[in-house]
Order: sequence, then C-alpha cells, then structure tokens
Amino acid sequence: MKEKVCEYADYIAAQDEETWARLEAIDKTVKGLSNRITVKISWSMPTYVLRGVILQVCAFKRHIGLYPGAEAVEAFKERLGREGYAYSKGGVRLPLDRALPLALIEDVARFTVAADGRETNAERRAPAPWAEKPLPDGLRSRLAAEGLTEAYRLRPRYQRAEYISWIERAVRSETKERREAQMIDELRGGGAYMGRAYKARVNN
Repeated sequence: MKEKVCEYADYIAAQDEETWARLEAIDKTVKGLSNRITVKISWSMPTYVLRGVILQVCAFKRHIGLYPGAEAVEAFKERLGREGYAYSKGGVRLPLDRALPLALIEDVARFTVAADGRETNAERRAPAPWAEKPLPDGLRSRLAAEGLTEAYRLRPRYQRAEYISWIERAVRSETKERREAQMIDELRGGGAYMGRAYKARVNN
C-alpha cells in the first residue's frame, strides 16, 4: 500500500527531477500573487489556500493537472483552446512535453484569487500585498486620453495596486498591452475586475 503523503515537501520529493522543477515553478508563481497564500496536501495533492481553496495541482506520468475549478476553466476555455491545452469541467492538462505556461498559470491563479471573495476589509487595507502603487506615466496618459482617470481613482486601493502589479509583471510587450487593454475595458464598463463581475459600493 502506497504511503500517504502529508506534506508538500514530501510530495515534490517523490517526483522525478523535471516534474519537481515544474511543481516548484507553479508554487512560486501562485505564491507570488499574495504572501497570504499557503499550500497543503488535501485529497493527496498540493492545494493552494487563501481564505478558501484557490487551486490544486497533481503530478501524473505525462502531464501535470491544474485544478482551478469550473468557474475558472469556463472563463479561460477560449484561451485554453487557442493555446492547445486539453481541459475538463474543473481541470487543465499541462503536458510534460511542452514548456510550462507560467503566464497562463498566473492569470488563472489570479482569477481564482479574485474569485475567492473572502478577504476581510482589514486584510485589504494591509500594506502587503496591496500597498498603493503609482501609475506609470504611459498608463496615466492613456487613462487620461480615455477619460478614465476618475474611474480608476474610484476603484478600491487593492484593485488599483493589483492592476499595476499585474501589468508590471508582464515580461513581453504584447502581454503588457493585453493587460492594460483589459484594465481599461473593465474601467470603462465599470462592472468587472480582473475578469470577474464587480459591483461598486454606493455610499448613500
């Protein structure tokens, strides 16, 4: 009978070198979104938790399974199809014979963090990771040209900080452009934040 794994370190230590490196890269990417994210073993697989479970991963012989839940898969299914990744209702297959799509993993994990919806107001006011970030000059000019400076200012501080951090982490120029365009579209529409429905609080 296979011994039950209880710790993340034991889980990755049981993998071959390539799978170990991929799991560590996923771990670094997910935890990089918030210093409050932790990992534990649940249902015999690494499980990432903020206030609730945000995603799980599992190593197989020929792929790594990424399990962000049905809502996230539904939100990303067109991108998954374009990039050639097989998916099911709540999971995505990341083949070991392809480069690990860290940008995709980060975006999916960011979606699940936003969807977690359980952070308290006190946590959102904490200096890390939601410290106020200045607008880059180019983006500031772009918001002004679009007439969205006030819409940006009225968003909660944690949203402003998260938007800027997300954009600044982009390595490729096209990724940065895509993220800026998404932010602008969400500010213009007013009803979304990081791909998730958002309803502004109204002060009476």
